[in-house]
Amino acid sequence: MDDSVRMKKAFGERLRLLRAKKKNLSQSQCADDLNVEKSKYNKWENGIACPDALTIRALPEFFGTSADYLIGKVDMMDSANVDISIVTGLSELAIERIRQMNALGFGGMLDSILSGVQLTSALSQMSHLQSPAFSEGVYAIVQQADFKSISEGGKGSAALVDASVIERIYTTRAKEELSKMIDEMAVALRNSKD
Repeated sequence: MDDSVRMKKAFGERLRLLRAKKKNLSQSQCADDLNVEKSKYNKWENGIACPDALTIRALPEFFGTSADYLIGKVDMMDSANVDISIVTGLSELAIERIRQMNALGFGGMLDSILSGVQLTSALSQMSHLQSPAFSEGVYAIVQQADFKSISEGGKGSAALVDASVIERIYTTRAKEELSKMIDEMAVALRNSKD
């Protein structure tokens, strides 16, 4: 299948999805609303043909999406979510959940969570595992008092541990920080109801 055929198929599938999910219209009703011949619209949805440039420009406005979504360049149906996703890496569903939280009056709490010390600490713990210095193998754990002596060629005590042990330590600390954050959220929510 060549790129042209693949693009027409993808365009048709997305057009069908938008019509059904966003507008809840039949093909015939949609064609009428767009002032397009029913047979022409049917060909678009079935991947047989694509509309002209002016129509491709009008379709996103009609469906509340972007031309980039229609032609398969992005996977975000809601055009308002595209820029947010690019910056944050969040999925469309996650962005919608954040909007719902904000609409329910939890926007301030969400801001506190995202900018709070516990989340920052948890992310810091997990970032150690992403470090290029951290890899499979065995690590020496040295008490701080012995570190200088050992680094200068002297004697000291150390324990050898597998990388999985170090990973569990960082993961446990991250979970503890997130647990504190959830506890604080619950207290704040309870206090806001009083």
